[in-house]
Amino acid sequence: MLQIHYNKSLDLDLALTLLTQISVLYHRLTPHQQKSLVEILFDEIVVYQDGNIIDFNLLPPFSFIDSLSQSISAGENIDWQANLDADFLQQLRFAHKNRLKG
Repeated sequence: MLQIHYNKSLDLDLALTLLTQISVLYHRLTPHQQKSLVEILFDEIVVYQDGNIIDFNLLPPFSFIDSLSQSISAGENIDWQANLDADFLQQLRFAHKNRLKG
C-alpha cells in the first residue's frame, strides 16, 4: 500500500520525482491519499461553482519549482545559487510561519 505523509523538509529531488510521476500516481491513490497529496502540493485552491479551478497557490518546494519554470519559459537569466539560497529558504520560512498560524 502506498503511504503519503507530509514532510516539512520535502527536498527538491523528491519534489521533482513526485512531479514527474504525479499523473500516474494520482489515479492509483484512494480518495484519502489523493486528498493528502493535494495537501502536500497546495496551500490554497480556488474553485468556481462549476468545478473549474480559478487560482491556486503551491507550497514549497513546489512553488519554488514553479517560479523557476516560469522564469525559464520567459527566457529570463537565472542565478541558480542565489535562487536556492535566498528564494527557496524564504519560501520555506513563509510556509512554516503560515502552518504555525493555522
